[in-house]
Amino acid sequence: MGTEPTVLYVFKLVRTPTVHFEPHLIDIDSATQKASGVAREFRVADMNKDGINDIVVASKRGLFVFLGKP
Repeated sequence: MGTEPTVLYVFKLVRTPTVHFEPHLIDIDSATQKASGVAREFRVADMNKDGINDIVVASKRGLFVFLGKP
């Protein structure tokens, strides 16, 4: 195992003025809690029915739900 923290990013495709991917940090290891990471299963769905997609991750570290923000 390396010493780099486990992170979870979502990349948004931006097409103006040029095409590029904009990274958005979702989760990272902290001093008190390990990050979710992404294993074999993740889903994007509106879990709390607010019209915004949420991310659900099942990994060896547990089940994590990241609620989307407007």
